[in-house]
Amino acid sequence: MDQLEATDPADGRQRSLRFLLETRINAEGVVVLRQGKQVLDYRRTGFDPTQARLLLDASRPILATMLARAAGDGRISREKALNRVISEFSPVRELSKVSVQRVFSGRSGLQWSRDDLERWEKEARGQSTGRSGIRAWLNKRGNWPRAQTRPAPDLQNPSAELLLWLNEKAWQRRPPQLLCELQQSIKARHPAYWTQDAKGNYVADGLGLSLEDFARFGQSLIDTRQRRAARPLAPAWFMESISTPSDSLDIQPPELAGLKGKSTWQYYFTQPGDRGRQAAIIGSYGTSLYLDFDKNIVVAVFASNAAKHSALLSAALDSLWQTSRKISVENERR
Repeated sequence: MDQLEATDPADGRQRSLRFLLETRINAEGVVVLRQGKQVLDYRRTGFDPTQARLLLDASRPILATMLARAAGDGRISREKALNRVISEFSPVRELSKVSVQRVFSGRSGLQWSRDDLERWEKEARGQSTGRSGIRAWLNKRGNWPRAQTRPAPDLQNPSAELLLWLNEKAWQRRPPQLLCELQQSIKARHPAYWTQDAKGNYVADGLGLSLEDFARFGQSLIDTRQRRAARPLAPAWFMESISTPSDSLDIQPPELAGLKGKSTWQYYFTQPGDRGRQAAIIGSYGTSLYLDFDKNIVVAVFASNAAKHSALLSAALDSLWQTSRKISVENERR
């Protein structure tokens, strides 16, 4: 790690990869796969890559992948209105104008007040003693305003709870059963979990996977796109969407600041610009998953950066991805 060099985005100088991981990303563990084989394994002292860890908002691209598979199997129609799929919302007229596709793509257009966001975060963390829980709160919400202009992506708001709810309706299964299906599909090797709020509702950002199985999810996506997966994770149209930069003019998420080139965002996945077919999950505090579909490279990161999201952190992750590509190619030549 001390001999490998990476570009420090803070000043553009070449420094050791260890410096980048410890100083800019604050990585706890990194696994790099090339053609499904491990070529780099970094662990901070005491870190266990087999121990499940909460992915927080990095759970959402996985939920989107699961819903894509349901749509591909004909279990749910992406054109249907939200209140026709989630029966609990059937009386809510405003939601008749919000399609499953909008929630699925992360661009529902729904607006949330500051009070909504605070309530949601407390409910999701189980900090709302004596309250009704996430599902009951959403179901009782009297007003569902929508953006009048081009909506910002659904990142740090309760729309993710709708994404999980749609998965439950489509698959007719609770999150623990959905998780078992996911683990079988990616051939997971370690225990996983799904957290609940204080009232027993499973929460959208509550998926916990080990670092090694997080990497296996990434490898399964690559295998699915290359049609080598015994159990494809998602249909071809979805794989093409997440691996190909779009021409979308939508408002871009803040996570894309710091990435080189023109990057886009689809179905909760980022497409780093100008480098062929690639995708990335950029979660909070540096936890991330990078996929290079052309070179069959996976970079899985668990981190605890002080910043939830920042341009410097994104740039440091970008530098790690590019260094990992060089390592993988050099190893292949040897």
